[in-house]
Amino acid sequence: MLLLHFSAMVNIRIGENGLEISAKYLGITLFSKGGEAEQKVQKNVQLPEDAPEDVGDVSDAEPLAEQTPTEEGVTETKGETEQETVIVEEKKEQIEEKPIKAEAERSADTKDEPKKKPKKKGGLASLKAKYLKIKPYAPMTWKYFRKLLKAVRISVVGADISVGREDAHEAAIYYGIIQGVIAHIFTLLASIFTLSVKRCDVSCDFLHNKIDGSGELCIKVRPSAVIAIAVCFAVNFLIIRAKTKKQSAPKN
Repeated sequence: MLLLHFSAMVNIRIGENGLEISAKYLGITLFSKGGEAEQKVQKNVQLPEDAPEDVGDVSDAEPLAEQTPTEEGVTETKGETEQETVIVEEKKEQIEEKPIKAEAERSADTKDEPKKKPKKKGGLASLKAKYLKIKPYAPMTWKYFRKLLKAVRISVVGADISVGREDAHEAAIYYGIIQGVIAHIFTLLASIFTLSVKRCDVSCDFLHNKIDGSGELCIKVRPSAVIAIAVCFAVNFLIIRAKTKKQSAPKN
């Protein structure tokens, strides 16, 4: 139980080496992808020395000798095939007669019975019935879903963003727009998850038209917090279900 209180971590890095993602729990790397390590592995991949050479052209191979049937074999098979075709035709006629009789009997039986069309509920009525079933659980589900998202802790370890324009006036406007977008993103993340920003620097370049950046993000969550939220959700779900069954039960 004590191990469940340690956080599982996912590190995301974006920089010159591209996108790097790694997942760790209790100091053990569970998943790692991208970065210099993967590039080095791809560079060091070589073909083995004892690889097989190219196979020669198939057209050079000698053709197989064709086997022609003898006249005696042909004369013997002709008589047998004629007898087999006659037997197969007789069986086909017998098989075709049976489904015709069965269809005639079924059509006679169905004419006597009155046709009953199943009654279909309207689309709005079925949607309303589903909504009434889900309605008691909706507030509780939304509440614990918000708690689950808040249990996820996002930490911006460091971010460096460089923006620029050759015109000084355009560079200043562009710089202000980028800062506003970053602030909006952080505000949105903070309203959904638990967010902490350690460092985020935005620099302005007045000589080049560019936008570039690098950063590191760490996502943490405790398994114990997820389990606690799931248990509370299950208990409240059973309580609401028992209440709805008691209210819908007929009174004697």
